[in-house]
Amino acid sequence: MGDRRRGRLQRLDKLLALGGRFVDGEGRQSLLEMVIHNQSLTLQIDRSWDEVLLRTAQLRPKHSQAALLTWTLEPPAIDAGVPAEVAAVVSEVATFLGSVAFRIFFPDDLPTGMIVLCAPKRWLPVALYQRFTRSWPADIAVAAEAAAAAEMFLQDWQLQGQMALVLGAKGLEEETLDRLRKARNWNKMSFPTGVRLLVAPAVDGDGILLATHSAPEMDRVLGLMSAAFARAGLPCTMVGPPETTLQSNQPR
Repeated sequence: MGDRRRGRLQRLDKLLALGGRFVDGEGRQSLLEMVIHNQSLTLQIDRSWDEVLLRTAQLRPKHSQAALLTWTLEPPAIDAGVPAEVAAVVSEVATFLGSVAFRIFFPDDLPTGMIVLCAPKRWLPVALYQRFTRSWPADIAVAAEAAAAAEMFLQDWQLQGQMALVLGAKGLEEETLDRLRKARNWNKMSFPTGVRLLVAPAVDGDGILLATHSAPEMDRVLGLMSAAFARAGLPCTMVGPPETTLQSNQPR
C-alpha cells in the first residue's frame, strides 16, 4: 500500500494546493491543467440505486436522505480508488460545510491539519487481533481543511471500513464520537446528532454515499457538489426527476 498510497497522496496534495477553492469558483484552470489528457472522467449522482448490490444499505441511518456519487474513467483504472480530482472536490465541499471526522486505521504519514482522537488503549494481543481483522474501536481524526480531510479516501476506503461525518457548529459530540468509533451497521440507528453530512464508500470504494438528515440539507449538499464539479471542469449528471424528493431510508 505504501508506494501507491504515497503517489495518490502526492497527487491530492498538488490538487489541493492550487491556491483556489472549488466551492468558491476559483482554481478551475489550474485543475484542468492537472487532468491527464488521455483519460476521460465523467461523474454521476444518483438518487436511486441498488443498495444491496453496492452495499450501501447498512451504512445509511434510518430515515436519512441519500444520494450516490459514482464515476467512469476512460481508459478504466484498475483498483485506483477514488480519482484524485473527485476526492479533492468532495473534500472541499465537505470542509466548506464544517469540520470532518473520520476513521484512522493507518496512523503513519498522516497530513498536518488534523486532530487525532486515539481509541482507548487495548491489551496488545487484542489490539493486534483487532488491527488484523479490521475491527473497531478506531482512532478518529477531525480535519477542518480539505487537504487533511482528503485522507479519508486513503484510510480503508476500498474495503468499506471508512465512515466520515461533517460536523455542525457544536462539533463532535461524545455520543456521535462513540458511534463513529464502533458502529458497523447504521441502518437501524437515527441520523447522528450534530452532523450535517455522512460520507461513506460503496462496494470496492467505487462510489461515494452521501447522506443527510433532511431533504433540504441534501438539496444544498448536491447543489454545492454539482457547482464545485462544474467549476473544476468535470461533467456531472444528476439522475432522478428534479421534483422527486430524495429517497428516504426506512427502518429495516
